[in-house]
Amino acid sequence: MIMTYGFWGLLIAGLVLVIRRLALAWKARMATTTGAQTTEFLKQWYVKGEITGKEFRKMRRPIQ
Repeated sequence: MIMTYGFWGLLIAGLVLVIRRLALAWKARMATTTGAQTTEFLKQWYVKGEITGKEFRKMRRPIQ
């Protein structure tokens, strides 16, 4: 009986770890993609004169 609980416990823990790792990898990939796109939008706004240099530098900082 203990072996059965141990087996299911390890299986569930393994699934949780795999799902967590996939979620973190997905989140990191999305942050990189979004950051690159945001920087491009900021560059366009800066060139058009819609934002100042100070605003551009402030918005480019990563959000933590």
